[in-house]
Amino acid sequence: MKRTYMLVMLSVMVWGCANLDTQYFSREKPDEADLVGVYRATPETLAWVREDGGYQVDEITITLGADGKAVIDNLPDWHRTGFGDPTAEHVLDHIEESWEIRKSQSWWYLHIPGTWINIVGQEPPYDLWIYVGDPDSGDVMIFERVDDASDSQ
Repeated sequence: MKRTYMLVMLSVMVWGCANLDTQYFSREKPDEADLVGVYRATPETLAWVREDGGYQVDEITITLGADGKAVIDNLPDWHRTGFGDPTAEHVLDHIEESWEIRKSQSWWYLHIPGTWINIVGQEPPYDLWIYVGDPDSGDVMIFERVDDASDSQ
């Protein structure tokens, strides 16, 4: 009985991963130099963050430095809550950590301690996606590249 339950749970977990928008994720490992730069939340993402999340924010940015350092400004705290709900305080996180490219199944993502950022696109310029809550819900903050590598940091 216990083994059957574990097999059912494993198949649910695998099926759940198949429901992500993985067809958009990078299938080939991007060059780090092609990711270095500044990314801003799209206007649609900002509107969603303000209206549905209740966050008072004018800009959310992700800066990836050539030195391996990432700086994320004004990231709504709902990215780190289990169900994607804002905390009562509506905190905007400031994160300064290292970044690196890692692989998950057949796609590539950015690993920044405490944050998983999907790399979207098959060639530069890439977009960055941060899911909010359950990734199967489709709730995602989208960031677009706004500069070239020479303008960051």
